[in-house]
Amino acid sequence: MLRFLHQRKNSQKLIWIFVSTIVVIGMVAFYAPTRSTGIAGNIDEKTLVAKVSGDDITAGEYTRGLDMMMQAYQNMFSRGGGPVTYASLKAMGLDKTVLEGLIRKRIVTMEVARLGLEPTQDEMRAKIKEQFSQDGKWIGFDKYKKLIERSGQTITDYEDSVKALIAEEKLRSFVTSSIKVSPQELQEEFNKENTSFNVVYGILDTEKFRDKVTTTDDELKAYFDSHKSEFKFEKQQRKVDYVFVSQDNVAKNLQLSDDELKKDFDPNKHLAGVRVSQILIKALTPKDEELAEQKANELAARARGTTGAKAEDFEALARGNSQDTATKDKGGDLGLISKDATKAGSYLQRAFSMQPGDISEPIRDGSNFYILKVTERKNKTFEEAKEALLASARNRLSYKKASEVADEALKKLKETKDIKAVAAEVAQKTAMKTEEVLRQTPFFSEGDDVPEIGTNPSFEESVTALKKVGEVGVKVGIRGGFALPQLVSVREPQDAAFEDVKSKVEKRYKQEKAKDLTVQKAKELLASAAKADSLKAAIEKEDLKSYTKDDFKEGLSLDEFGFSKDLTAKLLAVKEGEVIKDPLENNGKYLVLGVTKRTDPDMTKYNDQSKLIEERLLEERRSLTFNSYIESVKKKMKTDKQIVVYKEIIAQIFGDEGKEKK
Repeated sequence: MLRFLHQRKNSQKLIWIFVSTIVVIGMVAFYAPTRSTGIAGNIDEKTLVAKVSGDDITAGEYTRGLDMMMQAYQNMFSRGGGPVTYASLKAMGLDKTVLEGLIRKRIVTMEVARLGLEPTQDEMRAKIKEQFSQDGKWIGFDKYKKLIERSGQTITDYEDSVKALIAEEKLRSFVTSSIKVSPQELQEEFNKENTSFNVVYGILDTEKFRDKVTTTDDELKAYFDSHKSEFKFEKQQRKVDYVFVSQDNVAKNLQLSDDELKKDFDPNKHLAGVRVSQILIKALTPKDEELAEQKANELAARARGTTGAKAEDFEALARGNSQDTATKDKGGDLGLISKDATKAGSYLQRAFSMQPGDISEPIRDGSNFYILKVTERKNKTFEEAKEALLASARNRLSYKKASEVADEALKKLKETKDIKAVAAEVAQKTAMKTEEVLRQTPFFSEGDDVPEIGTNPSFEESVTALKKVGEVGVKVGIRGGFALPQLVSVREPQDAAFEDVKSKVEKRYKQEKAKDLTVQKAKELLASAAKADSLKAAIEKEDLKSYTKDDFKEGLSLDEFGFSKDLTAKLLAVKEGEVIKDPLENNGKYLVLGVTKRTDPDMTKYNDQSKLIEERLLEERRSLTFNSYIESVKKKMKTDKQIVVYKEIIAQIFGDEGKEKK
């Protein structure tokens, strides 16, 4: 299709190749056509896992999506830890994410065809030229082909993915074409984003009031009787016995020699600390911040030699300019800094990603600006890194060993159905007591918090798939190891007896009473401090900690309270010196707050910012509208039984432990 571009001349720069390759891989990952990397066990890659209005989603396509997700998580989050497995994905709910993504892809394709929005050849050419041009010129077919093949795709595969991308863009434009942002909405959003506040506040935590709530059986029974319908068992419930294979106990019995650990030892990956020098520039008042930032930028440029002049000596710059009295005379030297000693939010964290000789851009921390120079990176010796190596190796190997023990136990349990005998064997292998290995759940249904397991969708699905008493489920990852469930009993939906749900009743009752007490106390506190100036004293009088925050704006969070989407709107409704009349709630915490200073927006900046604000609001609304549109189509298709998911095939895929890969 693109051979007409073959003769176009262009130079190829290394950096452009890298960027383009990333673009290719990203597009392929999201819009890749169906290809299989192989299925575990006896499941054929063409076996269906779902149907969307007659369009098949095969096991090959589904497992390929799982493999890509698994690899991505392995690369990003699990270096040095246990392997990412199919069980890991399932525990995080990512198995459903992959399947929903494939279903969504079909829905988009069908809607595009229904509305006649299929991409044209010209649109395809334009999109590919856009992705594979440098300085506005097409790179040539041969280079284009090499980049595609380097990503593991064929030209046909890639162009199919481009077609899918364009199709979704056209459908999205069609669905969202009528969305607008009014001038009034723009003004309100500008005000919301650019008004700043100095605030004083306190936090009342519901958890602390829970301890003050006392209960009697009569109170709980009365509460249950008045809320009986809320405790009804709406879903079928199941009770299971399960064999627990403890990864921790397996780890205790692993013997690892120094020679084995040294195979994993790379000194460059085990950092003892970095030696850092710094220049500190302070902004003593908000008015000084711009000047302080300019000064810091100037010093960083001089230290790095980025102004065209030769780089200046960092130590000399620190002695002559730094406002850190503790390090100024030492040329800014802070000494060797351990990563464990710095807080997660510390500006010094930047130093650990720098190499000796590197000088940072100014780093803002509050009203201070820091320029860092790393003078040394000190790696750990094997002996210093040994404890971490041992923990990592034990975690990795114990997971594998525990999985193998669970596999053997599951095979025997399915053959014999004798869970007591299997539990006794597992107990012997893991140095546990049989009663520690053989466990039983109470009756539970989807979403319930199961003792020693918690809320675990994978465990729920495994148990829900069991239909007959004595039937054995698949191996499931749970906290601390693996569970092998066997169905004990099934209970149909029914009214609950008080004794069956007493713990739930008590928990709910205490939550409501604690909330009432917290809200009452918060309102009393606000009523006692009519003005912001007196709120601090009122908060501390209640033995609560008072907090202050300057220059609070939309999008920021408050220490110990977090982010509240409603807070800015509440702040805009009060004047300087006033308190917000009603407490705000966030995750069981109630906020009492007063405004000590209010700075309204600089309206001369409205014209510069309004276009950007409009584009952002449009994009947010378009995304919300388009996703709602796709969800409504999907809901209707499910109602009309046009979407069918073969859960038993998916269960087989996750039940085959041959698919658990690093």
